[in-house]
Amino acid sequence: MVGGRIGTLNELTIAIEERKPIGVLLGSGGMTNEVEAVLKAAKRARTGIIFGHDPAELVDDLIDLIETKSSKLPDLTSEI
Repeated sequence: MVGGRIGTLNELTIAIEERKPIGVLLGSGGMTNEVEAVLKAAKRARTGIIFGHDPAELVDDLIDLIETKSSKLPDLTSEI
């Protein structure tokens, strides 16, 4: 999540409900400044949401999170 306005906030809430990994680029302005308040108001934890100031590190952290989550999923391609 980088900056954004009300539509970005809407996408954020959908991603939270869908339990999608989310990266928030701190210092990019817009709705990124409101994420903590939204989570608090919604009584939601920061689980699956990564905050960072460096875009490259944020992307690397998101990739790690996605790979960790996907490694825990069953392999549906193997034969039974």
